[in-house]
Amino acid sequence: MSQLTLNIKRGAKKIIHTNGPIELESPTKRRRLAYEDTMKAYGLTPITVTVDFNIPYIEKKKIFTQIFKDHPDLDAIFASNDVDAALIMQVALEQGLHVPKDLLLVGYDGTQIIQNILPGLTTVVQPLEQIAQTAVTVLKQRLNNEPTDTEYILPVTLHKGITG
Repeated sequence: MSQLTLNIKRGAKKIIHTNGPIELESPTKRRRLAYEDTMKAYGLTPITVTVDFNIPYIEKKKIFTQIFKDHPDLDAIFASNDVDAALIMQVALEQGLHVPKDLLLVGYDGTQIIQNILPGLTTVVQPLEQIAQTAVTVLKQRLNNEPTDTEYILPVTLHKGITG
């Protein structure tokens, strides 16, 4: 069961997903589609806010602040990455909201540094070592003109903090 599903079962009804530009073909597109499918399966309206990963911090902060202004009844946010989740947590506090009492928050990446700096952040953990090993294997195969798959799906885990 996904963390999104668990948050819905905990009573969250208005859950926003932040995501990179929709026109980019990247794995984040699958995250957005899974979010939308899950929301629809529970009869909820999916709301995705596009946030370019490469824009300056101050611009992201303006976008996240606007989310809270536009959606005062917001229950939860599924952030596209942990750095954005940390900034969202800061903006929520500035808006007088406390995570997780007033807002459930889940990030994505789950790097060891994030788990050390923000151990309370609930985040989807990518298997970085397995990703690196797979990338090296595929690179070797392609250098040797050997066939490779066009897509590799690796399992993620959940670091259950207190935020989601």
